[in-house]
Amino acid sequence: MQIAKSKLIYKDKEGAEMHGWLFVPEGSGKLPGILVHHAFQGVTDYEIGRAEQIAKLGYVTLAADVYGEGKVGATKEESFAILAKMRELRTTTLKWRLEAAVENIKKQDRVDPNKIAAIGYCFGGMCSIDIARYNIPGVQCVVSFHGTLQPLPDTPLDHTEAAIMVHHGDEDDHINPQVQPFMEEMRTRKSDFCFTSHGNAKHCFTEPHAAVFNNPNAAYNKEADVRSFASMVALFEEKLKQ
Repeated sequence: MQIAKSKLIYKDKEGAEMHGWLFVPEGSGKLPGILVHHAFQGVTDYEIGRAEQIAKLGYVTLAADVYGEGKVGATKEESFAILAKMRELRTTTLKWRLEAAVENIKKQDRVDPNKIAAIGYCFGGMCSIDIARYNIPGVQCVVSFHGTLQPLPDTPLDHTEAAIMVHHGDEDDHINPQVQPFMEEMRTRKSDFCFTSHGNAKHCFTEPHAAVFNNPNAAYNKEADVRSFASMVALFEEKLKQ
């Protein structure tokens, strides 16, 4: 399948520019739209590659930017500093940038605005779950891969309209303390959620380049990568192609 790739520049409500990458399959007719949210570095070749991989399955995809202007941390320390700032603005600037990504993929000619999904990796996993927590219209499901699970601060635990799928590494020492509170949050919200804990998997288990992070808690796991991706595709089939 031929895929058209283009840079998509869009703005949040504060007027800041987001530099994302849009992938559109050849053909005509409306398709579901999928947002791919980046990990702590920003939109890298990894997220762009995932967006293209998903587009080849018959979806319009957008590797969404929430750091602004396509910013990518040059070092691990710089990346974490940018991430920390965005987490401080989680219910304001970050929320508005998540909404902007949803609204802009809806505007694409080939996209059915009522069939939107969001996925993300690490920090992007939190972003995707937050889209469900905010009940942004049109979003049918979200998927988090080794994402942060902490709840939104000072936010009512309302029911989430979107289905939520979480893929977690059972040996992820950073995220493990967040698991049970997340489960309680989802139960309180009466959410449609699915939580898979992948045995022998650590943080970043979907990322073949995880070793470069030089973090003993981060490692690629092929089985967890393949199985979690297949589960995501099955959820898309259920929620977006009925």
